[in-house]
Amino acid sequence: MQANGFRGFNPYQNGGVNSPFGQYGQYGQDPLSDMVVQLQMQMIMQLFMQQAFQMLAQALFNGAQGGMPGMDSGCGCGRNGGGYPGIGGGYPGIGGPQGNYPMMPGGSSGAGLGALQAAQSQVGVREATGNNDGLPAQRYSNGRREPWCANFVAWTFRQAGTPLPGNQRSLASVQYMEDQMKRTGQFHRGTPQPGDIIFFGNRGGSDRGGGRHVGIVERVENGKVYTIEGNSSNAVRRRSYDLNNPRISGYGRVGGGNNNVAGTGAPTDTGSLRGNNNAQRAYNYFLDKGLTPAQAAGIVGNLQAESGVRPGQHQIGGPAFGIAQWEGSRRRNLEQFARAQGKPVDDLGVQLDFIWHECQTTERSAFNALRQTRSAAEAAQVWCSRWERPGTPHMSNRIAYANQALGAFA
Repeated sequence: MQANGFRGFNPYQNGGVNSPFGQYGQYGQDPLSDMVVQLQMQMIMQLFMQQAFQMLAQALFNGAQGGMPGMDSGCGCGRNGGGYPGIGGGYPGIGGPQGNYPMMPGGSSGAGLGALQAAQSQVGVREATGNNDGLPAQRYSNGRREPWCANFVAWTFRQAGTPLPGNQRSLASVQYMEDQMKRTGQFHRGTPQPGDIIFFGNRGGSDRGGGRHVGIVERVENGKVYTIEGNSSNAVRRRSYDLNNPRISGYGRVGGGNNNVAGTGAPTDTGSLRGNNNAQRAYNYFLDKGLTPAQAAGIVGNLQAESGVRPGQHQIGGPAFGIAQWEGSRRRNLEQFARAQGKPVDDLGVQLDFIWHECQTTERSAFNALRQTRSAAEAAQVWCSRWERPGTPHMSNRIAYANQALGAFA
């Protein structure tokens, strides 16, 4: 790769929005001119206030998405920049820069509230013919015609920027989703809170086997739990139940346990990585973290272009190093990260973990942009421009590698 890139464009680098008053001079020559200029000034002031409110709204939105665009985007994988972690690192005002979403007063998690907001926006979406088809299949089930209540819940958490733990394809199973909540210490049978996942047993009352159902808690009032559920009479609907309903098997609170998906989690043992080569191991790593096959392939395509996915790769004639060719402060951060794990810096697991660590901290804005992509080509382009930021991208190579990875590993 060409390590020397360019700084990210910063429209606010001169201290904010330029005042519109600068183009108008002093007034006071004559009453008529004064009146005209005063009217102009009033109109400009109104326009200025509208722009200010729009900027405030955009800032809050960017916070929800996990960060504002980079103000000093580095070169290649050079400077540590390219995006602030946002307001609280995730949902506005909630959570820390690590994206771990600590519990809020009342018990809700920031990840859950973000998912709830996504669920509320979908109420009324329904199947085309009542056969697990139409928009639900396209939007929540990646085109598959299958029961979609669990796919809907998983989709809402992806929209919130916090994928549920485990393999995203397997999350189509309610049982698998509940088991992942239990495995990561996020399952409970206490009082539910808004944004909790609500699990139902089958009609026979069993919490094992088929016929199960899942939704998201919207609120709890007067001994009842109010929910939003996908695949409820073939649509996304609001429902309510008594809290002591025997079909309720428990709840999941993302961020309430030891979930290693949103944050960096425990160090990865390179020997445990699945795959026949480093490209496939990296692909499976990101798939297990909750990315879609296309998004995982987009990252791998970039790593292939940067280093051939070789963790010991040094840039020829330059300072960059590793599978992503980090340099400058980002390389120093990688080295410090490896020391903290007590592992060599050229360890593949260390470098994959560091990519994920950056995705949850300094590069969260790029990560959130990646989460919106649908194809391997789009993911490769977004990852290159937002996360890698090389001087000479050779984009066609990255897209070709990404498509190859998707074809070979998906």
